[in-house]
Amino acid sequence: MKKVKIIDLLNKVANGEEVPKKIKGRLNKIYTYSKYNTDYQDEEGKLLFYKLFQFRDKCLNDEVEIIEEDIKENPTFEEYMENPEKYWNNLLEKLDEIKQYLKND
Repeated sequence: MKKVKIIDLLNKVANGEEVPKKIKGRLNKIYTYSKYNTDYQDEEGKLLFYKLFQFRDKCLNDEVEIIEEDIKENPTFEEYMENPEKYWNNLLEKLDEIKQYLKND
């Protein structure tokens, strides 16, 4: 189980670096990174970083759990065959991001 501090995630986003796709925060809430919002969003649509600044929450040093490792953009055939569901789910998530982006325009 890999963990990262919220402040480190903010720095990565600010620097345009790669960030984990999904994290688990307080109360076991799952957040998914949205490139459109440059923030992590929960199932209810609430944004993690926005919420931190809105309420001046002092949890920037809190750790969150990374629940999904980054997936290679172009897996080899062997990698795909070892776990096709992993790559299929990633493709579906990307399609959902595109739909969300188009819906917000």
